[in-house]
Order: sequence, then C-alpha cells, then structure tokens
Amino acid sequence: LKKFPDTRLGKLLACDSEEDILQVCDDYDVQQREFYFDRNPGLFPYVLHFYQTGKLHVMEELCVFSFSQEIEYWGINEFFLDTCCSYRYHDRKLESSRHRSWDDESG
Repeated sequence: LKKFPDTRLGKLLACDSEEDILQVCDDYDVQQREFYFDRNPGLFPYVLHFYQTGKLHVMEELCVFSFSQEIEYWGINEFFLDTCCSYRYHDRKLESSRHRSWDDESG
C-alpha cells in the first residue's frame, strides 16, 4: 500500500484518527478494527491483484464502465492497466461510448 499512497487504501494506511478513516471508508468498526466499503465484491479481486502486482487486469466479460467506476473509486488510474489488457479495454470502452451516443441520438 505504501507504493500507492494516492489510492484509497494507500490513504487509509496514512489515517491517524477515526475521522480520517471515515473519510476514505463507508464505515468502520472501532472494536473489531474492520473497514467497510460499499462496493461490488466481484470486482475487488482485480483491485487486490493491483495492490499485489502493481498492474491492473480486466477480464473480457466485465462491463468496462463498471470496472472504470470501480477503479476510479479506489483511486487507481487506468494507466496501470497491463499491456495485455490495455488495448482491449480502451477499445471496448470507446466502442461502448459510441453505442451510448448513438442510442442517445436515436432515442
């Protein structure tokens, strides 16, 4: 976490008080020392893998917009997408954006 101090979990590591913790978490149990994040648990393994390796990977079956919102929440930049996923991710994101604007224009 020290390698990524500007991410949500990196900021959590630097918290000195319960008030600070509640700025980066959705809830915190003082007695249990448990942090709560109201996020999609199915996407958290990708976030955790990033903290372990420093690289983001995205599976093809994931919605690119959900994934994008998730990494934004965690403070992880798309720049960290590994080369094996980067082109496909950005291509799918661009394609989905085109479909959305076409739907907006036709609807």
